[in-house]
This record gives sequence, C-alpha cells and structure tokens, in this order.
Amino acid sequence: MKELFKDILNMKEVEGILLITFDGRLVYKEFKPSLTGTPENLDWPSVLSVLAGLREADFNFENGRIYFRRTGVGYLVVISKGNLSGAMLRLNCDILMPSLNPSKQSRSLKRFFKK
Repeated sequence: MKELFKDILNMKEVEGILLITFDGRLVYKEFKPSLTGTPENLDWPSVLSVLAGLREADFNFENGRIYFRRTGVGYLVVISKGNLSGAMLRLNCDILMPSLNPSKQSRSLKRFFKK
C-alpha cells in the first residue's frame, strides 16, 4: 500500500498519512520519523463524525496542517508542515482517488462482446 501513497509521502512537507474507514478503524498509517506524537491513537470515530458529509477539509495550524479527503473506503488524513502547497496536495489526492474507490462493475462495453 505504501506504493499507492508514495507521491504524497515524497512531498517534503508531508509528515504522515492515515487511511481511516468511515467507522474509525485505522487501515493504513505511514509517518516520517520527524513527526512527534501519535495521531493514530486519537478518537477517530468522534473526529470523523464531525466530518460526515464533507468531501474534504483542510485545517491549518501555526506549526502544521491536517488535510482530510473522503474516499470510497473512508478518509485519507494527511499531516504536514504548514508551508505545504494545498493545490499540489489536492492534485496528488485527485490522482490517487481512483485507486481508493471500490471498483464498480461497468456494463459499458461488456454487452457488445457477449457470445
């Protein structure tokens, strides 16, 4: 799964990534050694209940930022330093989204190739 998130993790300002299901279970985490604290131990169900219905949220703090992005399986949480380009982060997330959405059965061309 690390390969999926490598573009985001390679941004020098990004400190870590979490993928959390809608019910608050931690699916994936990856942090740089420079990150202090343990964000994976937060009460994620309570945090995510506040975000219900939002596509994305970006919280900026004095020393950093937390970006939430809704996916097909839950929320992607990106923890970064404050000087990260929001546009670049959104672009990398947009590229990643098809990989995090459950595949849909497409009928588009299948019906033309039936025997």
